[in-house]
Amino acid sequence: MLYKSSYNQTTFTIKTHNALFIVHIGNVSDLRNIFLIFVLLKRLMLYNMTNKITEPIKINSSSFGEIEIQPDNIFYFENGLLGFETLNNFVLISDEEIAPFKWLMAIEEPEIMFPIISPFLICEEYNTGKDIDSEHYVLFSVVTFNDGNGNVTANLKAPIVLCSEDLTGEQIIITAIDYNVNQIISSSK
Repeated sequence: MLYKSSYNQTTFTIKTHNALFIVHIGNVSDLRNIFLIFVLLKRLMLYNMTNKITEPIKINSSSFGEIEIQPDNIFYFENGLLGFETLNNFVLISDEEIAPFKWLMAIEEPEIMFPIISPFLICEEYNTGKDIDSEHYVLFSVVTFNDGNGNVTANLKAPIVLCSEDLTGEQIIITAIDYNVNQIISSSK
């Protein structure tokens, strides 16, 4: 966000991954006007972030460098992920060095990445309690590589569901079956 001000005149410029907003405010000497400016800017940014990305985009990540991502590789999460509701566009990254794990990277904030794994590799009889067509949907569990005790764990209670047909995703919470949010995959003991 760029900010330029002169006596009683203020211009805010917000450039995000797929839009440019320029807001010019005449009189900002009043605290109420300043508050309204920030509310407006926040709404503009949230509106922009919650749109599905429909054009190729380049992002920079400290883990993977510059990546150009095509829209047909971007999964749109209407409600984001639990705790990350403002992040809506994600890309699935496979890295042979850590297979069978993959990364789910947020396009809006590429430094936010979740290691994920198929829950069926942890529990062969894994069942969400819902009828999910395995031809069009893929399930993943978010992994914690160090749970504080040196264990690698997976969240089987709230899997991520990716739809290959319409490139959408969601995180669901399984209530019918008693799965653990910190299922140990590998123990340090």
